[in-house]
Amino acid sequence: MKLEFERLIKEHGIKTIIETGTYKGDTTLVLADMVENVITVELSDTYFNENKEMFSGIKNIHAVEGNSVDLLKSINPTNALVFLDAHWNDYCPLLDELKAISNWTEKPIIVIHDFKVPDHPELGFDSYNGYDYDFKFIENDLFAIYSKDVSLVSFSYCYNKEASGSKRGAIYIQPAPVRY
Repeated sequence: MKLEFERLIKEHGIKTIIETGTYKGDTTLVLADMVENVITVELSDTYFNENKEMFSGIKNIHAVEGNSVDLLKSINPTNALVFLDAHWNDYCPLLDELKAISNWTEKPIIVIHDFKVPDHPELGFDSYNGYDYDFKFIENDLFAIYSKDVSLVSFSYCYNKEASGSKRGAIYIQPAPVRY
């Protein structure tokens, strides 16, 4: 994932990454070495407090305690990459996170972790209420974010084909270049 993040950051001049679901903070630390500003949100008091101590003194990490959807509704960033990874409890905020992003003025790069990668059953993914985290699950929300006319596809996407560590799938979504 790191190489794809670095490619997207370079290609799009990304300055800010918004991470939902800080968990233990390992990914946050890696992201902080890549960009000027990382905003990470964590719902769990336990994880938030552990991370607060770990992040102290790291000036480009801004840790927020709370619901990821509330954070995404309250900001309107420019030149951002959003890493959606806040989905492992009873409530799955993914679709609500995408709805919040659809109200932003500028359309970000979106990366969703724990996503079903076609033809790669070795890569793990999440499900919610019987629905796999696959393209069909998020398709309507992507059109709401990137396209005002559903007949015009104004985004592109790709998947990871390999994963280290937890061996989880991911989808990388970006606005399509404007053509005149």
